[in-house]
Amino acid sequence: MGILEKEGGSEIGGPGRVRVDGVDCYYVETHALNNAQLTVRPGEVIGLVGPNGSGKTTLIKAISGVLKPQVGIITLDDVDVYQIKPKRLAQQMAVVPQSTDTFFFDFTVEEVVLMGRSPHIKFLGTESKNDFDVTRKALEMTDVAQFADRKIAELSGGERQRVIIARALAQEPKILLLDEATSQLDIGIKIEIFDLVRRLAASGIAVIAAIHDLNLAAQYCDRLLLLKRGEIIADGTVEEVLTQEHIAEAFGVSALVRKHPITNAFSITLLPHHTPGERSSETVHVIPGGGKGAPVIHALVQKGLSVSAGVVNTLDTDYDIAGYYGVECAVEAPFSPISSEADSRNVQLIREARIIVLPNICFGPANLKNLEAAALAGDKLVILEETSIEARDFTPGVAQRLYEDLKERCPVFTELATLVEYVESHIG
Repeated sequence: MGILEKEGGSEIGGPGRVRVDGVDCYYVETHALNNAQLTVRPGEVIGLVGPNGSGKTTLIKAISGVLKPQVGIITLDDVDVYQIKPKRLAQQMAVVPQSTDTFFFDFTVEEVVLMGRSPHIKFLGTESKNDFDVTRKALEMTDVAQFADRKIAELSGGERQRVIIARALAQEPKILLLDEATSQLDIGIKIEIFDLVRRLAASGIAVIAAIHDLNLAAQYCDRLLLLKRGEIIADGTVEEVLTQEHIAEAFGVSALVRKHPITNAFSITLLPHHTPGERSSETVHVIPGGGKGAPVIHALVQKGLSVSAGVVNTLDTDYDIAGYYGVECAVEAPFSPISSEADSRNVQLIREARIIVLPNICFGPANLKNLEAAALAGDKLVILEETSIEARDFTPGVAQRLYEDLKERCPVFTELATLVEYVESHIG
């Protein structure tokens, strides 16, 4: 029975262990890969991440038998891949390239996918019923069965890419190599393809995928290799590899890394490059909550203003962005009501600040003290109101009464940019 005919998570026929040991690859005089080390076991999804030109595609070409290393060895189940006959290697390893150029322009979608059965057909042989069954299953799994009779040249780039993935699945490989294979697809199709990748891995296929999208890699990969200029600079779990320090080293950008509150996968938010410099002599204090303070803190810091914040809960986005920018905070434990200690610190920071900003936060019994503290700001308070207080009040009207009283005594802005302009004009 072929792997596309199996149901559930039972392991497929035999091992599929890839080992890359001390591999160097060159393009003429360009050293494209240096001392690459990698072991991939059946059922693993390994993500290759890094900037353009870092060596991701080169590593995939070397593993697939297309680019022979000048140094080192690559094995499949302990056999040098360059000693395996191409037809036999194609029965065990399939590659999905980044490009979907229509070199199959005169073939139908079904014919293209059926080409994936070529390694399994004897010389001068013809396709069997099983070959057509496997082809049909591959078409269905990639949601291109409805295009089976159409010419591939008539499809969009994303649709063609799904056909090429179907062709690879029709090979029934032990190893699936994806070279930026979802780069031309809509986000919904990307998720569908990687959901499929996870199901294939559960059946025993080893997957090695070069991925441009760090968030996609974080959500779907078991392990990551981070490459830069042909060097593997980090190899490990998502948590070990996608750190702020590693992202800055590889891509030269700043990033906020935290766990997504729904999927629990690591989420990466790229931030504008920030070099700490001279700040304003007076401070702007932001009263945050539920992530609503983060964009305000970011906007103010980017303008060169000194910022403080409180009360922020650890694990909240407000806390993360404040930590990233070195903002002084009043801090509370996650999901905890504001303690007297945190409240006192917040009040102190409010008294020391020149302007206090109350963002568009929600209010409940646990953080009502933040609103009470805002009342102490007097004429230093400004409010960012993007939605009505009625929609954000989770107290029995207590927050709304306090809030409406504050609105009568201070400037209210409906857009962050306008509020920042006001703050800039009133700060020293």
